[in-house]
Amino acid sequence: MTTIAFHILSAETPQATLLHLCKNIAQAYDAGKRVFAYATDQTLTHAIDEQLWQFEITRFIPHAIMNVDSKWQSSPIHLGWDLPQSGNYDFLFNLTQNTVQNMRSFKNIVEIVPSQEDWLSAARERYRVYRAAGHTLQNQDFRTDVTA
Repeated sequence: MTTIAFHILSAETPQATLLHLCKNIAQAYDAGKRVFAYATDQTLTHAIDEQLWQFEITRFIPHAIMNVDSKWQSSPIHLGWDLPQSGNYDFLFNLTQNTVQNMRSFKNIVEIVPSQEDWLSAARERYRVYRAAGHTLQNQDFRTDVTA
């Protein structure tokens, strides 16, 4: 069964949310994990792509936009605004307010939740849906952690 973690961010800016995401993607990549970052739209997907290119000046985190970059399938990190229909991912980072439907493709889901009320409300609803389905849930509150 998929394990789902909710990361509640202080995220005063979209840039802070992207930085939190990139830190988590880098940690997963360093551990040899396959990742899918699920964005709300093309604009956010391209912003994630750009942030990963700029994340750390001394390293490269291989990534590709699903169905856009010509060699995206060979990359360990996939970005996209549509969930893949299949695949074997260790992590899905969800930057949308949507409940993930195709959980079989993901061992772990990390719900990235900015602290704005509409995001918190949508996250509460997803939490209820996931709990009712019997998934293992975790909460991590980064609102007081300035390093997150």
